[in-house]
Amino acid sequence: KPSLSDTVTSELQKIFFEHEFGKRREISTKFTDKGTEVESQGVTLLSEFDDYPYFKNKERKENDFITGLPDVVDKKNDTIIDIKSSWDAASFPLFKTKIPTKLYWWQLQCYMWLWGYSKAKLVYALIDTPEHLIMDEIRREAWKQNMIDTTPEFEEEIFNNLTFSDLPIKSRIKTFKVDRDEVAIEQLKGRLAVVKDYLITKSKELK
Repeated sequence: KPSLSDTVTSELQKIFFEHEFGKRREISTKFTDKGTEVESQGVTLLSEFDDYPYFKNKERKENDFITGLPDVVDKKNDTIIDIKSSWDAASFPLFKTKIPTKLYWWQLQCYMWLWGYSKAKLVYALIDTPEHLIMDEIRREAWKQNMIDTTPEFEEEIFNNLTFSDLPIKSRIKTFKVDRDEVAIEQLKGRLAVVKDYLITKSKELK
């Protein structure tokens, strides 16, 4: 597309302020906090599920367009794996047949592009929520319900809803396979060129 949507330009403004003026909007939610804290547990659970020793990837790669740090680089099988930790059972796509979020499909295309692989997996995992995040959720829910004091039953229900070790492992891992799409990657290159030109233009306008 020759033009950029309002949604895209809004995101580009955030990028512009970060790189031009060093002003970054920190993005942190209970969902991202959990995902960050349980990354290694997700790799462990997937290893148990597949009966295969996966290891957390620590290598970041970049090219002239993008940068990326996938969770697992399975060199033996030439496969990129990225693991998403669901917040609760309601957000876990157990019965989905297609990737719930197109953004993650694009994320895996970028990883395959960077590593030169043709196969990738998007894995959703149900990992026990860290206790301090559960306590935050108890306080949040209590406040929403105007509760001055919580009850043991109230706290137990939230603990139960945010922990999953009691479930069979087949109910805690959901995998979507993704093949490399060269056409999409070429389209992305063109799109990023438009984005770069936009940012350069805006930078010149302010000087």
